[in-house]
Amino acid sequence: MFFRLLLFSLLSFLSLSNGAVFGQEPIQHSAADNSQYLKPTQCPANLKLITVPEGFVKSEAFNGYLHFSTGTSVVMTMVENVNYIRLCAGMTDAFYAANNLTPVLEKDFTSDHAIPGKFFKSTFTTSEVLHVRYMVFCGDMNHTLWLSITFPQMFEAVVEPEILAIVKSIKMKVDE
Repeated sequence: MFFRLLLFSLLSFLSLSNGAVFGQEPIQHSAADNSQYLKPTQCPANLKLITVPEGFVKSEAFNGYLHFSTGTSVVMTMVENVNYIRLCAGMTDAFYAANNLTPVLEKDFTSDHAIPGKFFKSTFTTSEVLHVRYMVFCGDMNHTLWLSITFPQMFEAVVEPEILAIVKSIKMKVDE
């Protein structure tokens, strides 16, 4: 059961990371257009950009962490050449519908390291189990740290405070 949930979480993450930026169409340039456009690119984020609570271990299957006894996954991605505000703009009703997510909450935050961001809490059901997903976007003008945090809803009372602590711990440079 746990591995099925983990596989679903990973496959959901991969389906969201097909190279497109949420809800955004690439800027079209004509041959006569001399402007430069840097295409957003995704790469694994440095795992030291967050502090995870006791019990989380580095995943061997994806870039992030797992908490085995609660089935919680934290997938970490760095998106270069785009700021988090543009990514947040893609969190539309159409996005939620296309990904079978039910929106619950969206909230702006600032981490303890003065990193601004926004998180989106949603729910979805797989194999008759209700799950909670936090999509966290934060960063600066050119870089976005994207966290996709998923866990079974039955553990929400114990997991959610830890998730919010992870969000508060975000930094954009390892030496901070």
